[in-house]
Amino acid sequence: MSFNFYSKLWVIAKRDLSNVIQQEHEIELLQPTQDRLFAHRVFASILPRYIVLCNNLSDIYDQTLQVQKRQIVGKLLQAATLRLQELYKQLSDLEMSEIVYVDRTLIENKLTPQDITILKPFYFPLQRPTELQNLIDDVKPPLEKEEEPKELTARRIHQILVDAVNLIKIHEKARQARILKGNIERDPLNYKPTMRIIHEECKYEFYHKPDTVMLFPIKRTTYESNFYQDLISFSNFQEMSPDEVEKIQKFEVMNSAALKIQEAWKIFKQRKQEKAEKLKKLQIYNMIDSRKTDFSIENKISDQRERRKAKKSAFDQAFLQAVEDEKARILKVKSPWIMEDISDHIREWFRQFYYSNVKNFDRYPEEFEGGTILVIRGDTMDPEEYETKQAEIAANKLKTPEQKKKEKEQRKAEKEKARLAIKQEKLRKKQEAAKLKELEKQGKFKMDFRKEAEEKLKAPITFLEKSYEEYEKEWYFINEEANPKEDPIMEWITIDKFSEVHQELRPIVDEFMRIEYELLRQALAKDNKKKYKPQKPKKQRKKKAKKGKKKKAQVDLLQENTVEELYQELLDLKIIEKYEKCSLDAFIGDMNYKAYEQRAQILNFIKSDPIHGLQELKNTIRTSILGMGPLDVSKPRSICFVGPPQSGKKFLVHAICSEINAVLFDLSPHKVAEVSDMPRFVNLITQMARILQPTVFFINDTHKTFYKKVPKEEQEQDPRKLSKFLFKNIVKPIKKEEKIMLLGTTNEPWKCSPAKLRKCFEKILLIPRTDYGNSFITWRHELLQKLGVPRDICISPLAKVTQGIATGQIMKCVEDCIGIRRRMKFSREILTLDELLEYFLSQNPAIIPMSQQIFEKYVKWYRKANKLAKKRQQQVLIAHPPEVKDTKKGAKRK
Repeated sequence: MSFNFYSKLWVIAKRDLSNVIQQEHEIELLQPTQDRLFAHRVFASILPRYIVLCNNLSDIYDQTLQVQKRQIVGKLLQAATLRLQELYKQLSDLEMSEIVYVDRTLIENKLTPQDITILKPFYFPLQRPTELQNLIDDVKPPLEKEEEPKELTARRIHQILVDAVNLIKIHEKARQARILKGNIERDPLNYKPTMRIIHEECKYEFYHKPDTVMLFPIKRTTYESNFYQDLISFSNFQEMSPDEVEKIQKFEVMNSAALKIQEAWKIFKQRKQEKAEKLKKLQIYNMIDSRKTDFSIENKISDQRERRKAKKSAFDQAFLQAVEDEKARILKVKSPWIMEDISDHIREWFRQFYYSNVKNFDRYPEEFEGGTILVIRGDTMDPEEYETKQAEIAANKLKTPEQKKKEKEQRKAEKEKARLAIKQEKLRKKQEAAKLKELEKQGKFKMDFRKEAEEKLKAPITFLEKSYEEYEKEWYFINEEANPKEDPIMEWITIDKFSEVHQELRPIVDEFMRIEYELLRQALAKDNKKKYKPQKPKKQRKKKAKKGKKKKAQVDLLQENTVEELYQELLDLKIIEKYEKCSLDAFIGDMNYKAYEQRAQILNFIKSDPIHGLQELKNTIRTSILGMGPLDVSKPRSICFVGPPQSGKKFLVHAICSEINAVLFDLSPHKVAEVSDMPRFVNLITQMARILQPTVFFINDTHKTFYKKVPKEEQEQDPRKLSKFLFKNIVKPIKKEEKIMLLGTTNEPWKCSPAKLRKCFEKILLIPRTDYGNSFITWRHELLQKLGVPRDICISPLAKVTQGIATGQIMKCVEDCIGIRRRMKFSREILTLDELLEYFLSQNPAIIPMSQQIFEKYVKWYRKANKLAKKRQQQVLIAHPPEVKDTKKGAKRK
């Protein structure tokens, strides 16, 4: 993943951006429609493009090292994500369902469901400050479960290690002996027992150090001065030229380089051959699975991405250092000229007023107003406007009280007229909304693709267009491909820092020029022979606080306690819990391929809403948690997962927490039952949740918190204790920018009040019953993970029989049935499907697939509790009212 790759990806993203914006303009030109299916197809046609665009922009932002380019890519990514969420909401409102289907668009654009899957964003998992992260990582167990380790002396530990090493040696020698014996029996010619050779004479080596004094003096040979002979001269010898010497040296270098290359190639070839032989041997011994794909290329790509991502901090530091250096250079070199330019500009403003017909000076702007920067912006009066205003003031002094009263009434009437116009506009919008609501009640539909001016200014597509225009304007003359090192653009830094230095120096210059201004006014008063009056300082108006209900201030627990103490208190109460690290990608499942054929009937209210697949559910969850990242996008404050036991509800909670690196606050009824002071407890968890962001409040068995009637055996625990505080004190105060979310799970939702649950949870998602597709994928994924399981095992009948058995039960069956002991017997006893089916029947009680009639109980409750599903049910009843039976005597009998 190099600079060239992401440059090409950026070119593709820009092309997609321009195409998307063009298609948005085409949609705005469409006439209002009453066809729900047509409106659905219009929005569904553009949704896949935004998903692909967001995935590409996320990848580009993550791998871009150039800081200035990363800023504009971040703006585009945020705008595209906002528009993506808006499209999901529009389609959800059209379909009146949390799950969105765009199958027709996939066929038209030749895309697969995997192409429009929202990938894990680059900013997950989120990072906390180091101190808080260290506090969370060093989690200690609760005080009740602390056990002192057994004291073992150093002598005892040493003896254990010695015994272990001796045992390993004994087994290793026995193994080697068995192998040698077997080799001698199979191949006696190559493997012969060798006798140990005993040498009579011991080997002796002589060692001598230069500084060591010798024990016995040895006479050394002495050389005289005439020992060396004269140099022998060769008559035929000719000295080589420098070119020939250089040629020979180059030849030697080439020879040595060739030898090195050959040596490296032979080593590589030998290692590759050894690796292949080793893998072949391991496959023969059933120690590895030959079916597993080679992930070496994917691993290399991910490693390269991580290495490139790790460079971002160094590039950021270099950019900040360049900014500081440039600012220091401007302050050192350019500051005197900047101050002189500001002074000249202010003096020119003085001259403009004095040498005109005014012969006076305008009021000098105060510091809180911005100082003389208002003159540059044009927010002050010019001489003509000043003269006109002075004439009006003089004329007002000559007016009679009756004239002033009349003008005052006229101004009051104009204000009242403007206020009434605003009120009428609000009333008109309210009436239109009520009219649309009334049409919906009657079963009619109307969609206007055009947006009003005020609404369009705040729309995400406007933000996207402005960001893209900003990029095209600023980067038009920048050749991005000519900067492979991704260095910062110094010209932009100079302009920004020049402006910043100018703003810092202007208040200093204003103080000196204010003195000069007063001196000029004093001289002018002397020339006009008038009394000099210094300018009265203008007072800054204080903003009036908005009137509202005074909220009861919460007690700040950090005044008397530290964060560590409060964190330990929650640990002792077992509220903060560790969870199993997992990913949403591990939540495997199939899609509902029947949805496309049913969509036309569903949108016309001929059929009820189909049950979605696990893959669509995962995409909906991905979209919902995008707001838990650093981007300023919306998110639901609470989600509730409803489904049969062991269908993966808790796994989804742990997966969401793992992806965003959240702290899990377990507020299940059995945990809250031990709390005595509930107001303080709620205050404690809300304050700590804001400190430890991102955080997730989790309620297992949510139906117990909203029981219609508490069972006698649970009345002592008071499971409804938290329900009084849940919405008002926990869910409602969660702000848009806070990374806090409430998650709940329930497998008996009919025991609680749907209205109360709907009030606390913005989204209620149903986990579907395991059908043939989901069952098949789960069996295949779990079985093929086990070594030795035949690849051609027929899973289809197994998946057909186990429809309705929860995913968790299937995974547990595979783990229990195909352990290491069973895999060791594969060579003698082949795995059969009867073994897996007998597992379900051998349990106490036996595991029986959930019937469709039982699952309909969940579906029936879901259509009552979910806001969109309830709305859909009402529309179906309007479109197809139930037949009223006529019980009168004169009625015809069928």
